[in-house]
Amino acid sequence: MKILHICEAAAAGVGKHVTDLTVGLAERGLDVHLAYSRNRIDKRFENGITQLEQLGGTAHLMDLQRSVGMHDVASVKALRSLIKKEGFQVVHGHSSKGGALARLAARGLGKDVYYTPNAYMTMSPTISSRARLIYGQLERILDRFTTITVNVSKNEQDHAVALGIPIAKTRVIYNAISGPKTLDRDAIRAEYGVKSDEFIYGFVGRFSDQKNPLLMLEAFARIANSTPNARLLMVGDGELKDQVYAKVAELGLGEKIILPGGADGQTVMNAMDVFVLTSNYEGFPYVLLEASAAGLPIVSTNMGAANECVIQDKTGFLAATGDAAGLAAGLQKLYDDPSLKRRFSHAALDRSQAFLLDEMVKATEQLYLEQARK
Repeated sequence: MKILHICEAAAAGVGKHVTDLTVGLAERGLDVHLAYSRNRIDKRFENGITQLEQLGGTAHLMDLQRSVGMHDVASVKALRSLIKKEGFQVVHGHSSKGGALARLAARGLGKDVYYTPNAYMTMSPTISSRARLIYGQLERILDRFTTITVNVSKNEQDHAVALGIPIAKTRVIYNAISGPKTLDRDAIRAEYGVKSDEFIYGFVGRFSDQKNPLLMLEAFARIANSTPNARLLMVGDGELKDQVYAKVAELGLGEKIILPGGADGQTVMNAMDVFVLTSNYEGFPYVLLEASAAGLPIVSTNMGAANECVIQDKTGFLAATGDAAGLAAGLQKLYDDPSLKRRFSHAALDRSQAFLLDEMVKATEQLYLEQARK
């Protein structure tokens, strides 16, 4: 089976999903090609391309732009030409832009066409009602050229159905990871200036409206005085960086906050005691899977598929989106009760076994084969 994956968002969670999936499919003996852009590429995606090519897969560097414009006409033409030339049986687009380009390029060519949104734009609580209406209409139009939409969580599938996508044209295949990176905890702590006896809350993510790092700071500020031995390690970078630094100063948190910039989240998690996610919306965030596999209790906003990974009062605590007080309450409980933290840690490790990479890859291959037989 010859497969083309198309990805413009070659970084962060989407990039990880695409490289994990393409490498996994190549390992199973499929002829896998990946069309990608360098505009937003990160090191992890670059490493994934190297792995794919070592397994006999093929990477196609293309001019794919994040913004919408006339340049998309050329991108669709180039992708359509590639599809015809190579004779792909399957075309699979990722995220909103890659998904749109894939479906338009493969339209009318008799291919099986798949789309993985990895969080619909319409899931964002910050977009206007007009924008939500427009994006929803675009999803319904593009669904006409889609064989199956692959949702990464039940929550995302429910949203697709609410947009008007027939449930019969959707499948849920959860995001997954290969396992934890177990490293020297003391060495990693030392690298970030953390003492061995300090209690570390951790945040990993882009400094963006979606990830809401300012809410993380507000929640931590509420417990800063009642957790004297605790600090907050915030790994990330992005458009809200200046606002994050300004908020730290405004809240008077000073030495309580560690801001190392970008780093490998799975590695840094070895230095943490509790993981915190403050996003406004998500599809199914990899950081929750990575934190669970690292045995970290999780305190998260109850958005997207958070409650499909985090089990309330068993592996962590969930608070309403934007609820700094609710998040702070969970942070405080885990600091105050070491036995509770240990129970959550063991339960998180057990929970992580439900999201294994081999199963995600196998389910995707089975879906391709199932549709090919129709």
